[in-house]
Amino acid sequence: MKRLIRNTLFILLLLNVSNLLFVCIKALECKQQFFHLEKKEKILMISPHSDDCVIMGGGLLGQNYKLGGEAKILYLTFVSKNLEYIETRKKEAVSAWRLIDSETISLHFFNFDIGNRADTSLTMAIQDSIKLMVDSFKPTLIVMPLEEKGNFHHDLTNRTVKRIIQNNMQVKVFESAEYNPIYIIEYSPMKIFWFLVRLLPFVPYKEPNYGINPGLQKKLIMTSNEMAIKIAMLEKFNSQKNVIPISQFGYPDLFERSDTNAVDTFHLISKYFSIWTLFTISLIVITVFVFGSYISSIARYATQASLIIIISTVLYIIVFKRFEMITEDFGLLYIMCLGTITYTVLKRVIVPKK
Repeated sequence: MKRLIRNTLFILLLLNVSNLLFVCIKALECKQQFFHLEKKEKILMISPHSDDCVIMGGGLLGQNYKLGGEAKILYLTFVSKNLEYIETRKKEAVSAWRLIDSETISLHFFNFDIGNRADTSLTMAIQDSIKLMVDSFKPTLIVMPLEEKGNFHHDLTNRTVKRIIQNNMQVKVFESAEYNPIYIIEYSPMKIFWFLVRLLPFVPYKEPNYGINPGLQKKLIMTSNEMAIKIAMLEKFNSQKNVIPISQFGYPDLFERSDTNAVDTFHLISKYFSIWTLFTISLIVITVFVFGSYISSIARYATQASLIIIISTVLYIIVFKRFEMITEDFGLLYIMCLGTITYTVLKRVIVPKK
C-alpha cells in the first residue's frame, strides 16, 4: 500500500507541476489597459451602498475634480431600517467625499428596501429614480457596478442602468468589479494563486480585486498621493471595516466591460468555477490528501498529531465562533490531516491483517 501511495503521489505531483506551469504562462499573457482621465466629465455614479462609490471610483472622481468636472452620486439602499445606522452610513459617505471636495460632488440618498430580491414595482421605482437623474443631469460618463454574481444589489443596479441607457450612444459607461466570485483560469489565473494562498495554514487572505477578465479591463493610473487619499476615504467607513478590507479594495480604480465571453461555470460553495479551474483546484487538494496518507504511512504518530489539530480546530470554532477557520486559516493542513486519518482507518479497520 505504501508503494501505491508513493506512485500515486509522484504522478499527482507531475500533473500539478505541469498544470501550475500552464497557469503561470496564462498569468504572463494577461494584459490590462491603463488610462488617466484627460478631460473633465459630468460623472453620474450609481452606488448600491454608501461605500461602493469610493471602491468604484474614488480615484476617478478625484481626478475629475482636479480637471474642473462635475459629479453626482446616487445611493440606492442602506440594507437597513435602523434610522441610527442609516444616518451613520450617510455621515461616513459625506465624510469620505470631504477629503476631495463635497461642493462639486453632489450626494443623493435613497433607501430602497431591496433585500435579496426585488419585485416588479420596486424595480420600476428604482429605474424611475435613476432615469430621472440621468435625464436631468445628462451625464457624459456613468459609473456603476459590474454584473458579476457577487452581490444581488450590484447586479440589479447594473441591469437597471443598462435598460435606461440602452439606446443612448452619447454616454460612456464604466463598470466596476467588486465582489467577484467567478474563478475562470483561462481569464484570470492570478485569482487561482490567491485561492490557493487562502488554503495555506495561518497565512492572511489578502486577495486584491482582479475582476473577471483582465483583457477587458481598464485600470486608472493613480499617483501615490491619489492612492493615499482613496485609502483614507475607505477608512472613513468605520461601520464597514470588516466588509471592505483595505487589502482588497485599497487599489487603483478598476473598470471592466461586461461582454466577457460566456464560459460554462459550476456554482459551488458560493463560488463559480470553470471546468479547468475546478480540475486545477481538485488536483491540488487530492495531492495534499494523498501526501497526508503518505506521511501517515512513514511517520509513527502522524495520525495522533492530525487528530490533535482537528480537535483543536473544532474547539477554536466552538469558542470563537469562527466558522471560516477550517478553510481560511488551516485549509490544506486540515486536508492533509484527513489524509493521515483516512490511511490509518483503511489500514487498521477496513483492510484486514494477514
